[in-house]
Amino acid sequence: MARVAKQEGALKAKLLERVRLRLPKFVAFAHQDVQTAGIADVSLTGNKLTSWWEAKHGTPDFDSPGIQELRCMQLAINGFCCRYIIWHEDKDVQRTLIVHPSDVHYRPDWKFVGNAERECFGFNHDFVVDYMAHVHGVAA
Repeated sequence: MARVAKQEGALKAKLLERVRLRLPKFVAFAHQDVQTAGIADVSLTGNKLTSWWEAKHGTPDFDSPGIQELRCMQLAINGFCCRYIIWHEDKDVQRTLIVHPSDVHYRPDWKFVGNAERECFGFNHDFVVDYMAHVHGVAA
C-alpha cells in the first residue's frame, strides 16, 4: 500500500483560517520558527486563557520528537490546555482526533482511534474550532 503524502502545513493553514473566521476576537499564532523548536504549533488566546495545540498529520503514524512531547506534556500539566490535533489517515479512512499529550507520549502502537479525547470522521476543522472554543469557555 502506498504511503499518503504528509500535508500537515496545508491542514494547519486551513485550521488557522477557520479559527480566525469563527473566533475573530481571539489571537492565534502559528509557531513555525526554528528557534521555537519543541513549542506547540499553535497558541490561541481568548476569554482570558491561552491554549496550545500541536498539529500532526498521521499517515497513519507521524514523527514526534522527544522535546516536543516533553514541552506539550509540561504545557498540559502547568497551563490550562495543550492538546494534539491529529489528522489521521489509514486505509482511505480519515479522522480528526484531539489527543492529550500523555496519550501521544505513551501511545501503544499508534492506536489513537477510539482512544482520543474527541474524534470525528473526516478532516473537520470546524470540529476542532468547536473544541477550542469549548476549552476557552465560549461558543464558536
